[in-house]
Amino acid sequence: MWFYKKNTMSFLFCVVVLTGVLAAGAGVLLGTANPYCLFYGNKWDMGMDFFNPIYAALSGTASLYPPLPMAFYNAIGLCFPPEIWQGGAVTLRASWQGTGLYALYQIAGIYLFCALVLGIKKGEKKERALFLTAALFSAPFLFQFERANFIFPVLLLILGFLRWKDSPLPWVRHLALICLAAAGACKIYPLALGIILVRERRWKDILMLGVYTAALLLLPSFLYGGPEAVYHRLWRNMQLHLNYLRRFGGFGYEVSAPNTFMLVSYWLGKPVSLAGIHAVSYSVLGVGALAAWFSKKTWRAWALAGCLMALVPQMSGFYALILLFPAFVLLVDEADKKSPLDWFCFALFLIIWLPVWLFALPKSWYAGNVALFGETLVCRFAVLVLFAVLCAAGLVDAARRVLAWVCQKGRLSKKV
Repeated sequence: MWFYKKNTMSFLFCVVVLTGVLAAGAGVLLGTANPYCLFYGNKWDMGMDFFNPIYAALSGTASLYPPLPMAFYNAIGLCFPPEIWQGGAVTLRASWQGTGLYALYQIAGIYLFCALVLGIKKGEKKERALFLTAALFSAPFLFQFERANFIFPVLLLILGFLRWKDSPLPWVRHLALICLAAAGACKIYPLALGIILVRERRWKDILMLGVYTAALLLLPSFLYGGPEAVYHRLWRNMQLHLNYLRRFGGFGYEVSAPNTFMLVSYWLGKPVSLAGIHAVSYSVLGVGALAAWFSKKTWRAWALAGCLMALVPQMSGFYALILLFPAFVLLVDEADKKSPLDWFCFALFLIIWLPVWLFALPKSWYAGNVALFGETLVCRFAVLVLFAVLCAAGLVDAARRVLAWVCQKGRLSKKV
């Protein structure tokens, strides 16, 4: 390959993932993978993370989205006459309007993704094009395209933040903050990336991020009855959905730390307590935030923030792993000499991206009504190992900083 000596990680990523795509294709031909739904197992539910919110927005039924994305889905819903959307989300998908809008949504998302990554990724044009191709065919991205979840527009906003946050132009930096605020107003947990601004001591930007986020959370809520009514309803809907998930021992395609805790508890035949689930979430959040703050390398801080976004929310599908992609780009493009830890983390990333574990596991492996695939099983533990390793490295960096500070204070006191 022409870029092998220039960027070995980029070369290996392209080779491994594209080889995995061929293996996945072979699995489809051999009958070990579903050609219609690689990860979910139900072709009749394909793309419904796009159509269900449209129906919820038009009908006023329960939704798990804050008001900003609901306004987006309401705008799309204007394209459907009442006789179509009143038939339900499946009827929306079956209509010609639904097919066209679904295709437009996917194409526009891919185009914006390519444009943003090409502006961030270093290297020759051919290398970046091949890197993009491999990324779009990696396992979390394939599952995202299968479900059409709103996580992809959120990733685009996060990439916009990465692309423009260090611009010399003030208005462009504000645009970056608006991107991150919009991502937070859509999914809440992208605000974990605020730790990047804290690391860089950009206190004014943190203040502006808070202002933009509050505006994007509150202003759209007046379209649906005001903040109190909207967020009370949203909280109730989330609790109902979480209670539904907790009835199962690790919901099939969820990769969060609490969900994995439930899965392991199911394997061990142990009951799962709500207090235990909350303890897992809060422990991951606290340790990860501290490690991200003190991590020596920028890509590690981004990776820890990405892990928090995937591991902490109890409702975190396999597609949430695409939020690790910005950190992966920073790792691949890092100018410094790669350490053994960097290479170990790169190997874990390859496990996460590789679309080859597409076989469904036996029903005895899971208690839910959504199949547990090898891909979601392997990747949920790979991201946990990645998180643990990066936390350990971040805490070591923190200890070194504290030790250096103590030594410096000791020398100053001796001089006095």
